[in-house]
Amino acid sequence: MVPSSQRAVAPPPDTATVSHLGIRYAALSTPGDAFSSPVPVPVSGSRKPRPSDLRDVAVFPQLPSRLAKLMGPGVEENPQDHNAFFLNVFAPATGRDLPVVVFLHGGAWSSGAGAARWYRGTELAVEGMVVITVNYRLGPAGHLATGREPHRPFDELVLALRWVRDHAADYGADIRNITVAGQSAGAWYAWMLAQDPRARGLMRQVALWSMPQIEPWSQARRADFTRTVTGQDPELLTDPDRYPELMRATAATLSTVPRDPGMMPPMLLPSVPAPARGAAALHEAVRRLHVQQVYVRDTSHEMSPFLALETLDARQRGQLLRQLAHQALGTGRESPWPHEALPPESSAVARQSADIIRYSSWLAFGQQADAIASACRQQGRKVVLRRFAGTSALPGVGGPHCFDLPFQFGNFPDWHDAPMLDGIDTEMMRRWSRELREDLLEFGSGQSSPDRRMLGA
Repeated sequence: MVPSSQRAVAPPPDTATVSHLGIRYAALSTPGDAFSSPVPVPVSGSRKPRPSDLRDVAVFPQLPSRLAKLMGPGVEENPQDHNAFFLNVFAPATGRDLPVVVFLHGGAWSSGAGAARWYRGTELAVEGMVVITVNYRLGPAGHLATGREPHRPFDELVLALRWVRDHAADYGADIRNITVAGQSAGAWYAWMLAQDPRARGLMRQVALWSMPQIEPWSQARRADFTRTVTGQDPELLTDPDRYPELMRATAATLSTVPRDPGMMPPMLLPSVPAPARGAAALHEAVRRLHVQQVYVRDTSHEMSPFLALETLDARQRGQLLRQLAHQALGTGRESPWPHEALPPESSAVARQSADIIRYSSWLAFGQQADAIASACRQQGRKVVLRRFAGTSALPGVGGPHCFDLPFQFGNFPDWHDAPMLDGIDTEMMRRWSRELREDLLEFGSGQSSPDRRMLGA
């Protein structure tokens, strides 16, 4: 095993880069009101000196991530603020007309930030691209409402993309070649932005990494959930001093929502006026796309962190496996990826657990990726389908949700306290990172092979 403190870092870049941190792209229309609409601000909107380190860039208020046991505490060092509409730009020190990657982070719509050190874009910038990471509202401030207000993060992400259109060229970017890349919850936002008329002309292609299979809330369901959270105390929603209490009440209410066996834990979900479902809705979504190409990727064991298989006895595991297998067969689709072969000496429990994770990951993530790729092909749209097959050395984890991110960004020192990287061979880490970064650069330049590919194999 390789201890965290002894992990080698990526080779020193041979290209100088610059970082512009904590750039404000919007502000609350009503200062102090966490629920007010965002408004754009002038580029010179703040006279305060910019932070010199990502850890000094404010992020939106949040509770600790449920994946901290794998990823570490990467965002807990940042200050929290309701007005944290910041983005960060990482770019080569010289160059112009460079491709742009705008990254939208994940975190189950309740945690994470573009300013998390996990997403430092320096190593990606070395490849010859401008990387921009974005904060957007999370948790109650982004999701709770008792009326028909639009889903707030949509508005602010459109503002962020308009900032990129108007100002990214100042950092050497080619604003005609913008990839919006999102992971998990961020992938869902990226997918919706690729259909939103307001974002037409603000992005050329979209990359969806580990996009979950979800059904957005209706505005009526959002209102019902909000009333359940506040109960007999509606001031909980309006008193800024009680916002930490509101976050805890929201989490407590989510914990009472029934969970489908083997599926994602209940989460705050984005709301839309009339949620659409099924294959017809997916094909209609693809028809609405205003981007030139789509990149879709998942990891090989997305659901392993969420299943708590160690708490199940033999009977419970068997029942769960039968349920998931039945559901997976009922989708009418099969995974296009090969199953990993367990060693012959593997126990029955290990084989059973591997099958549970495989079926669960397919239902929660894999079938979504495959269905999007299939629908795009049927409509003649260029689509790139990938799987990251790298695996953690932690027992029973495999290639979990978020495992691809350290390798995509290549900034291993910023992941020094991520348990999921313990024990991985240094040269393997470098090779996986090089493969993912080159694959992203090929996509941004329009040179990706349309053949399905496994990365990190």
